[in-house]
Amino acid sequence: GDDPNFSTTVTNAIAAKLSDIVEDTTPQLGGSLDVNGNEITGAIDLHSTGSIIAELGDAAGVQKFSVRDSAGAEVASINSDGTFLIGSSTFTVNATTGKVGIGTASIYGTANFEVTSSSGNAAAMIDAPSGGYAIQYFGENGISSWHYESLPSSIGKHFHFVESGVAARLALQAGGNVGIGTTS
Repeated sequence: GDDPNFSTTVTNAIAAKLSDIVEDTTPQLGGSLDVNGNEITGAIDLHSTGSIIAELGDAAGVQKFSVRDSAGAEVASINSDGTFLIGSSTFTVNATTGKVGIGTASIYGTANFEVTSSSGNAAAMIDAPSGGYAIQYFGENGISSWHYESLPSSIGKHFHFVESGVAARLALQAGGNVGIGTTS
């Protein structure tokens, strides 16, 4: 049969939680979620068949969407101007200029890509898989005019300055031999 104590307990628990629900004086079904400056804490699992939009109140880069670790430290953010940061300045993509920085949030001058170190050397590496060439191209309007390449160890670990699509113009061989206009 029915247990009247169980029924009363469940009814009271539901009633207590229903009292937390208040009338929304500005219904926004299908619209924005307004947290009135409060935080939503805990795990949030977002699923959508459409876009998920985080709209910030300015376009000047002042407000941001942040990702924080369990200690509350910011580990990534997207500013309202579209600038993307991982860490405070570990990796930066400036949406306004299109410039990329590693180790810096401020990419200076005409550089579109900058690697900066606050201590020691700053380095960028092009690392090819075994048997592959490590190549850096230089060009204009998407057309490569020159490149330098480090040849794989399987064919001598040479370093060439190449007029792209034409020929190697300067070759540095392992051991120190130099070829101008030739690779040997």
